Amino acid sequence: APEGASDLVRVSIPFTLGAGVTTEAAASGRGGTSFAVVSLQNSQYYLSAPPQAVIDIPNRRIVLQPEAAEQAVRYVEATGNTAEMVSRWFDDPELAVADAVYATRVNAYVDAAYAGWAAGRYHAASLTWTRGSETRAFSEEALTAYLAEAWRRDEYDRAYAEMRRAVDLHPTRLGILSSAFLGNLGRVYDRFAEDEQAQRTLLEEELAAGEPTLFQRPELFMYAVVRGSESLYEEVLRFSAEVDLRSVDVITAVGMLANAFLYEMPDARADEAAGRFSDLIGRTILASIVRMDGRYYLQTAPGQVDVYQTVLAGAALNAYGVRRRDARVTAIGRNLVESVLALADRNGLLPATLLVRGETLESGGGVVAPESIYAFLNPAVSYPRLISFYEELGSGHWILSPVKVDPVRLTGEEWRFALAYPRRRTFYLVMQGVPAFTRMELFGQTWRDAPDFEIYSKGRHYLPDSRTMLIKYSDDSERREFAFYF
Repeated sequence: APEGASDLVRVSIPFTLGAGVTTEAAASGRGGTSFAVVSLQNSQYYLSAPPQAVIDIPNRRIVLQPEAAEQAVRYVEATGNTAEMVSRWFDDPELAVADAVYATRVNAYVDAAYAGWAAGRYHAASLTWTRGSETRAFSEEALTAYLAEAWRRDEYDRAYAEMRRAVDLHPTRLGILSSAFLGNLGRVYDRFAEDEQAQRTLLEEELAAGEPTLFQRPELFMYAVVRGSESLYEEVLRFSAEVDLRSVDVITAVGMLANAFLYEMPDARADEAAGRFSDLIGRTILASIVRMDGRYYLQTAPGQVDVYQTVLAGAALNAYGVRRRDARVTAIGRNLVESVLALADRNGLLPATLLVRGETLESGGGVVAPESIYAFLNPAVSYPRLISFYEELGSGHWILSPVKVDPVRLTGEEWRFALAYPRRRTFYLVMQGVPAFTRMELFGQTWRDAPDFEIYSKGRHYLPDSRTMLIKYSDDSERREFAFYF
């Protein structure tokens, strides 16, 4: 790696083609492709870039981001499996993984991750976590996953007492995700609103350019309706129905399958538009799976396994298989997930990249931390999520919550919602799209607005310009309703 690689903006490696050599992108993406097919007479070879890098064929260069500066660019003969071959592997009934067995193995991995969040990777003095041999750093993802899992295990009070120090130690590193547990909503929401505008602009640009890579964004359809607009959602639906499935690379194909079958959809129109993405299973995903020592992994470029993409693809295929009652696809998905989880260390850390060397796998460097996959691998009810009221109220209406929220009555005169939660446990709600109201019922009584609500045991504050309601919630009950009157 170049000296001082941590300070690099990017590395650009030029290449040339000899006489009679042609090359084409295997699939196009933003700025290039992850691998290219190189042809010489009757022979074919693959030129593949590592994750966080692209091959820019028109300009004859390979562009690596700093994260990829220590990884290999590979040039190998074009060999590989076919979708039919991989599908036949799973004719073997021994590869079926029962629901209980799969749940047990995922839970065992979460146990290891939880031990790492609580102690194994955790440095209490600085409230930071290690990532393998890398230096310690604060991670909002790790903090949030730890608190969500502690909530599920009924060990939340001790975990919260430790993690609440992040508000003082790492105030600028906290976002809306952890605010459901830690509060600090006044500061966090302003930064969130600014970032949301930038994210919407980027998504609009990707749609206008016809970039299939936009499907790599998790929960794209829900994002478009809850944090975008009706017109943005319509554009996402239109593009989903029109995008050429032949033009996508493996990583984009995984993102499309995850969006279609793993993440929650806002309505039936999204299910219908994304339903065609199932063609990518046979068209792109199966032929990218390799079998090594009885384990199964996903190659995102020839000879290169991306561990994060493997477990995401496995979770998406499992969701598809269960929904469609397709036992073969279910087995493929669960074997991908189990193969990855078998690589974990005692704290749930995984290698980021594996290189195929003949009949063996070697680590290609990097780390995937369990907090990166926790939310979709083992979706706990207590993990903060945006709950959409699109079908009832339209775009831009949502609530961020770590607890179950059910609409009870939504009329022109009253909005009423029901919450279910552990007794006397404090949490926070952010509700977007609330129009001006005459009064709010909270904790069984009319509750007045308080800009400094977070200094009290419970309370609320309304931001009329953005139509946002912020709530600090704690009650000596396990279920209660709150309401707005108009």
